[in-house]
Amino acid sequence: KRDPPSYRAGFLLGDGAGMGKGRTLAGFVVENIARGRTKHVWVSVSSDLYEDAKRDLSDLGLEAYAENNCFNLGKLPYG
Repeated sequence: KRDPPSYRAGFLLGDGAGMGKGRTLAGFVVENIARGRTKHVWVSVSSDLYEDAKRDLSDLGLEAYAENNCFNLGKLPYG
């Protein structure tokens, strides 16, 4: 029996504005949570997109997850 690979895969979605990137990424998070994967990194460029990400996760049934696991790094203390 072979051990599973010891690497992780990532995904970059770089479509234009208004193409549903946030909803698509929220869907990936939902699917991964359903498969038992608990670590997710979602990087956005602005505070507005941070709020949109929380909204997209909430709209897909992950409101509590969004409230407890989404962080605006610009608002966190240094150190």
